[in-house]
Amino acid sequence: MSPINKTYGYVTRVKGRKRQVLVFRHPISEAGIQIPKGTVNPEENTQDAV
Repeated sequence: MSPINKTYGYVTRVKGRKRQVLVFRHPISEAGIQIPKGTVNPEENTQDAV
């Protein structure tokens, strides 16, 4: 079995004097709050996938 490469990125901003991280609530409530992430396609490198 071949490994499945995954990638993720943290998107931050400073608002006021607080640092914030981009997150989203998954449509499936059991999955909770998540950061953007995904699978790297065979023809992609990880930087392009992010």
